[in-house]
Amino acid sequence: MSGPQRALFQDLKQVLWALFLIYLILASTGFLFAQYIGAKVALLVCLAIALLVTVAFVSIFLFDIVWVAFERRTDKRNSQGDG
Repeated sequence: MSGPQRALFQDLKQVLWALFLIYLILASTGFLFAQYIGAKVALLVCLAIALLVTVAFVSIFLFDIVWVAFERRTDKRNSQGDG
């Protein structure tokens, strides 16, 4: 595994921890607001926010994977042209 790929997947652990902490904050906020606006509404709002956050993180990670694949392909082409 090359350097950018290794770094990308090592950073995935940090991203997953960040998502976990965001989900914990959303859950506690949902429980807090469930007393005021109702449990069903608070749950739906927190789930919608969690879905948006997840989509954002996944799209950024997928973009990084595509970028690393593109860099590997261009590096491979450059090294073949030099030989």
